[in-house]
Amino acid sequence: MSRILRITFERILCPTDLTEDSDDALRYAIALAEAYGAKLFVLHCAQAQALPAYAYRASIERHIERSILKRFTKPPLFDWEAVVVEEDPVTTIPREAASRSADLIVMRSRRRPHAAALLGSTAESICRTAPCPVLVTHPAERVWVDGSSHRTSLRKVMVAHDFSDCSELAFINALSLAQEYQS
Repeated sequence: MSRILRITFERILCPTDLTEDSDDALRYAIALAEAYGAKLFVLHCAQAQALPAYAYRASIERHIERSILKRFTKPPLFDWEAVVVEEDPVTTIPREAASRSADLIVMRSRRRPHAAALLGSTAESICRTAPCPVLVTHPAERVWVDGSSHRTSLRKVMVAHDFSDCSELAFINALSLAQEYQS
């Protein structure tokens, strides 16, 4: 008899650069936050702007709020928070995930795998330094979250494993997701 693993996500961090690509990752983060009743932190690593800091921060927070609320006809059933930090994403994302005790980071990679290997990428750097599992979405993937109902239908789950403790945690989470969605 196989043992069913159960994971819970209580805090999910979703970095955004405020583009449509990032909004695609946000769709997955929202679906997971709803499915698990998790708090969603939407993080934007801002560059110093000509606007006063408070005005720029408020503008970013409004943009994030619109990105979340446009997916709902009524207020979402999960708690969320916009986080704006004026620092480099590669160091900020893992630090914010650790400080907020995130169980999962959901982010988008825009580069193809071969280009990322040659040039490096933010997503690859985060995967190497994150204090929790990282779900990386790609532009060419099959969509597994319904846009209106936020229902998920995972058919395949792939996880990289290098036999480290962190990889073991990622493997357990992937196995649990595969079992839960009968993937």
